[in-house]
Amino acid sequence: MRLGRSRWRGAAAGLGAVLWVATMATPAWAAVPDAPAGPTAVAGNAQITVSFVPPNSDSPISGYAATCTDGTFSTSRSGASSPIVVFGPHIVNGTTYTCTVDATNASGTSAESPSSAAVVPATVPNAPPAPSAVAHDTYINVTFVAPVNNGGNPITSYTVTCTSADFVVSASTTGTASPLTVSPVTDGKTYTCTAAATNGIGTGPASAASASVTPIGPPDAPATPTITPGTNLMQVAFSAPADNGRPITSYTATCTSTDGGQTAITTGPASPINVTGLTNGNTYTCHVSATSGAGTSPTSGDSASAVAIAVPNAPAKPAVVGGPARITVSFVVPTEKADEVFKTTATCTSSNGGVTRSASTAPEDAGVPFSPIIVTGLTNGKTYTCAVDATNNIGEGPLSPASATVVPRVPPAAPTGVKAVSGNAPGATGAAVVSFSAGNGNGSAITSFRATCTDLKNGHKYTKTGAKSPLAVTGITTGHPVSCVAVDIGPGGTSPASTAAKVTVGTPGQPVFTKISQKQQSVTLTFSTPAANGSAIMKYVAVCTSTNGGAKTGGTSATSLVVVHHLSLDKTYACLVTANNARGAGTATKVAPIRVTN
Repeated sequence: MRLGRSRWRGAAAGLGAVLWVATMATPAWAAVPDAPAGPTAVAGNAQITVSFVPPNSDSPISGYAATCTDGTFSTSRSGASSPIVVFGPHIVNGTTYTCTVDATNASGTSAESPSSAAVVPATVPNAPPAPSAVAHDTYINVTFVAPVNNGGNPITSYTVTCTSADFVVSASTTGTASPLTVSPVTDGKTYTCTAAATNGIGTGPASAASASVTPIGPPDAPATPTITPGTNLMQVAFSAPADNGRPITSYTATCTSTDGGQTAITTGPASPINVTGLTNGNTYTCHVSATSGAGTSPTSGDSASAVAIAVPNAPAKPAVVGGPARITVSFVVPTEKADEVFKTTATCTSSNGGVTRSASTAPEDAGVPFSPIIVTGLTNGKTYTCAVDATNNIGEGPLSPASATVVPRVPPAAPTGVKAVSGNAPGATGAAVVSFSAGNGNGSAITSFRATCTDLKNGHKYTKTGAKSPLAVTGITTGHPVSCVAVDIGPGGTSPASTAAKVTVGTPGQPVFTKISQKQQSVTLTFSTPAANGSAIMKYVAVCTSTNGGAKTGGTSATSLVVVHHLSLDKTYACLVTANNARGAGTATKVAPIRVTN
């Protein structure tokens, strides 16, 4: 008879684990199973999978028990067949175990199998802490520390990956220890880096990302430039290369002759660069390099060859004519290389504080001739000289000699305070006398004035020009009303017309009241004597009309005082006074209100 053994079978009911003690009598006709052969153990993450071959048994085997021990603690799990997964609080990653199996039938439990080969449960390592990254030219050094838990299995390597979000590319490298160098990476792009650890089980999760870094390096070489020849120079044009993380601060263009000309080097901030000091008539090729805070790039390829040649000659001295805030500059395009000239430029400079301005013509674009050029935006009243240059595909030529001096001017402002009165008109025609004050000369002296009177009945116009105010405009039909304006005339032209003043030639002017008094239902109207306009005033006529029901009445006088009697008491009046001569009544003057109070 065989006694069963007591062992810890685990707590998971789903795996059929129990803690049990079996004591049973074996019938004389039956036997317990043979001991199983030594099992195969495969370690996992805090567990061991035990596989075995069923042993011989006289009766059906009802179950198996797999037991794994580290020499101190044993853990068992039961199952109906192979394999059986053994796990529990005493199956610890990183600890060495051997495992056995026994079988149970109705007669009891077999002896334990031989032990399996030793195995060590393990899992992949934890993620390391976030690494630190230092960027260099086309590579990044990544420093990291081992994770807190290696999963129970020695770490065999680390993988570092650097990813650029703005470039959508990544690079990685694997090594056994920190730091690791990740290359190649793209200069000028922003990267973050992670680290992951690998053991015999596999590779663990990646760490958190490092702080972002940007690899930097010297700029790439510029593309092969293009060159345009000029007088003792080459204009070298090129495209900016990738700066690789640092702004490009300058470019250096070098032009070398293939047939003995002088070599020259010029540095500039951007394309194009004019490389000067070359030998006219010699053939050159040019190349370019770029410089940033990270260094200087390789040189570009050599350009196609070109021969240093000349810009256009200077034009001859131009002719100039001033206008309002402008000068018209006329000149002859230089004959040498005239067929190559595509633009001419005139520049006008003041000797006494006027603003400098330039203007250009390019006939192939604007459909205009090279000459003349109108330079606008100049300062009126200031003294200028102008010079011209011509440009061909080589460059801008020298300036012409300076022109004679010229002063841009604008017309004067309109006269002010314009008045018109009738002059002597003894017959069918007479004069309108137009007086005024000169307007602003706008930087130039006013040289003359002109008055124009328009007959409002027939539209005829009459003019008079003179050096000062007033101007007598003659030939106007007597008795016709006219509207008169004046203009100022100066070196800059003619001013706008003044405001209009109206007059009728031949009838008297309009009286101007100086005193109004009322008593005893009468009103005394006192006024200044108006212009007689060519015919003596014979009388003054006053007419007073009530605005609220009083009687209308009037009066006449040979002097500049008219008394109007018989006004209605407590009524209000408006009174009109006209001066009369042989040609009729002049324009009336009105006074109101006049209230009759006594």
